[in-house]
Amino acid sequence: MISKMHQLLDILETNPDVYALFRHCPYELLRKIRVRKFTDGEFELEQGEIYQYMYIIVDGRANVYSESENGKKYFLCCSQSGDLIGDMALQPHIRCDREQGGRYAILPGDPQRVDRVAEFLENVEFIAFNREHKTMRGTYKGIPVLVTSTGMGGASTGIAVEELARIGVECMIRIGSCGALQPEMQMGDLVILNGAVRDEGTSKSYVDSIFPAVPDPDVLFALRGAAIKEGFAYHVGIGRSHDSFYVDNERDVDHFWSKKGVLAGDMESAALFTIGSLRGIKTGSILNTVALYDGKLEDEINQYVSGENRVTQGEKNEIITALEAIASLEEQRKG
Repeated sequence: MISKMHQLLDILETNPDVYALFRHCPYELLRKIRVRKFTDGEFELEQGEIYQYMYIIVDGRANVYSESENGKKYFLCCSQSGDLIGDMALQPHIRCDREQGGRYAILPGDPQRVDRVAEFLENVEFIAFNREHKTMRGTYKGIPVLVTSTGMGGASTGIAVEELARIGVECMIRIGSCGALQPEMQMGDLVILNGAVRDEGTSKSYVDSIFPAVPDPDVLFALRGAAIKEGFAYHVGIGRSHDSFYVDNERDVDHFWSKKGVLAGDMESAALFTIGSLRGIKTGSILNTVALYDGKLEDEINQYVSGENRVTQGEKNEIITALEAIASLEEQRKG
């Protein structure tokens, strides 16, 4: 047991997350640190329960699961030496813990869009900004809402989804931008995805590409209902998630998927849907059209970034739609 205490002290000194947590810890608490050995199947913490202790794994492994409302368990991760288990466990990339989590999260890609969502919330509180992941929380019609930016692409989106799930988020709605793949679509139109072509790498690293990338139906219907209620121009259909704007045959690829009826292209929705399904998380995606089919992508995105024309209003519309969908989902949950 003495050797295990030495291992623990080594973790306290070399693991930056653990060190940051304990460096200002009062001596009275440090004196209570103990090393305890568990046999297989003995150690178990229940989701939703409050415990008096936080655990640091010195040696061995612990599987972490999430339990849905219908009682089904979904594997989240395998914690190993140096990992924290308990409500104080700080997620390494989003830099949030379970105390800061909640049932609902909105996921913009752009960190700057987090600030624009804040304009529609009350009781806004900034939480963290690490790499591409900026997080704040607030309330909408009294409902706690977390807002975390994912950055661009499926890989960073996957990290955000996994870590948000670990702090208790049960429903995640992406608010992003997209390029139209159908000629009738206009700048600022909303696209509510009912599925996504998995033409990217992140989701394929989780499961074979024959596994469908689809949103939760309750979230999908709530988004559509909110768009109708608000009178916003919207389309419902399939999107294509991809990894680059600049492949040599990009225009040919767009034409191919356009002929198959795909509405729009983005980079994150397929990863969100796939990981959400595997982890038991309710997901949805609503996109703002910022580039027209066969338009000049660079000019149109530059206009979007500078806040020009209809896409600025489209962004506001997608934020309102996502928040109203959350209000509807919460009303349904409470019955």
